Amino acid sequence: MQADVLKPVNRSRLRWIKDGILYNMDYDDGNLVIQQPGLYFIYCHLHFYINRCPETTSDIKLEILVNETSQKQALLTLCSCDKASNTTYHDLIGVLLIELKKGNRIAVNVEPFEYVDTVVLTSNNVLGAFKYSGEDWISLFQDSILKRSLAKH
Repeated sequence: MQADVLKPVNRSRLRWIKDGILYNMDYDDGNLVIQQPGLYFIYCHLHFYINRCPETTSDIKLEILVNETSQKQALLTLCSCDKASNTTYHDLIGVLLIELKKGNRIAVNVEPFEYVDTVVLTSNNVLGAFKYSGEDWISLFQDSILKRSLAKH
């Protein structure tokens, strides 16, 4: 599933345009709802447009939530702008690899939401998730760590 931010952005919990491909997921009021249990890779890329820089340092925080619990956070600190340019653009990306169950809900919060760009580069704002369905990834990862550990000794 991949979707763009739904305008207007007037709250911290982002809603998404439901025209992406939904495969083994449902969409419900800003949440992706998992339909099949498994290991999922979740990503969110947000583009921010700061029309007028803050007078002092301020932060933008992106959170990926599963069932209302923050699982991943990314933080961008904005310093007060140089007088030569009052306008600035920034990107923030959050990724998460997590085991999910049927019915788990994925959501995104951003603070402050006022900076999310919904005008210039709107297609850059995406939320996506896909289920990993290949080899036993966890076993491969554990085997790799074990081999490196044995090689050091």
